[in-house]
Amino acid sequence: MTRLFCVMAVVVLGLMAVSVWAAVPYPPNCTVLWRSPAPSSDDSTKILCPQADADYLDVTVRDQFNTPMGSELVTVTFTDPLVILMAPPLTGVTSGSGYVRITIRAGINWAGPVNIITTCHVVVLGVEIYDRASNFLSPDYNGSGKVDASDFAFFADDWLRVGMKDCHSNFLRTPGTATENKVDAQDYSIFAGHWLDM
Repeated sequence: MTRLFCVMAVVVLGLMAVSVWAAVPYPPNCTVLWRSPAPSSDDSTKILCPQADADYLDVTVRDQFNTPMGSELVTVTFTDPLVILMAPPLTGVTSGSGYVRITIRAGINWAGPVNIITTCHVVVLGVEIYDRASNFLSPDYNGSGKVDASDFAFFADDWLRVGMKDCHSNFLRTPGTATENKVDAQDYSIFAGHWLDM
C-alpha cells in the first residue's frame, strides 16, 4: 500500500510540475508585431500619438508547448522617459487564443532635431517576450497630450529639411525613395492627420 501511495504521489507531483511549467510564456513561441494604420515607413520607425490612432502592437502569448495563454496580463514599457504615456501603464489581457492588441496613447517630449531611439519592452508573468530598440516619432513633439500649434512650430522648423533621414518630422521615410531624407508634403499629411488629437 505504501509503495502504491508513493507511486501515485510521484505521478501527481509530476503532472502538477508539467502544468506549472506549461503556464510560463516562452518567448520564441510568442509574437509581438508593430502595426501602422499610416502609409508604410521603414520598419525601424514607430509613430506614437496621444489619441492612440498611430502605431500599435499585436501580441500573441504562447507557452513552450505552443499553447495559447489566455487571460494573461501583458505590460508594455519604454526605456526612455522622453516617451510620455498619456494612460500609463500600457496593459492588456489576452483572449482565449493568447492574443491582445495594445494601443499606445503617447507623445514624445523631445525638442532635439532628430528622433529618439528607445527600447520597447513587453512582459507577461514576469517574462520579457520582446525587447527591441526602434526610432520613435510623434506629432506631439512636446509630450503635452495634444497635437496643436506648439507642435506645428516644431514641424514648420523642419519643413523642407533635406539630408537628415532621422529628422523628428520625417514621418514617412521609405528607403530608396525621395522621401527617405526629406521633410515634405507627405510628412505634412501625416502630421495634419493627427491635428488636434488628444
